[in-house]
Amino acid sequence: MLKMKLPTDLELLQFIYKKYYHFYKSFSREEKNRETKIFVPISMDEIAKYFHIDEDIIFGRLYYYLDQKYGYQRKDGTNVPFFTLMAGTDKHCVNFPLLSSVLASLQE
Repeated sequence: MLKMKLPTDLELLQFIYKKYYHFYKSFSREEKNRETKIFVPISMDEIAKYFHIDEDIIFGRLYYYLDQKYGYQRKDGTNVPFFTLMAGTDKHCVNFPLLSSVLASLQE
């Protein structure tokens, strides 16, 4: 039986951070490359290829697990997602500032 090592939360978030930081930073209100600065669309396919696993594993990890773990609700009732299916017209987006905070915490 083939044993595959799944990426840890730390490894997964480090990869996303390194791969998409420049894209996050390049946001311009004048020349929009995405809907919002905070929510960065990511490619499940590219991430899955890097880790040599099925893209639905990456999606499920972000949507069903990490969003539940790190997304939160403000006192006024508004939700702050860690990962969202859509941000405007952008698909599969991470809350990049929240991701960077979680990553810093995991690195401690």
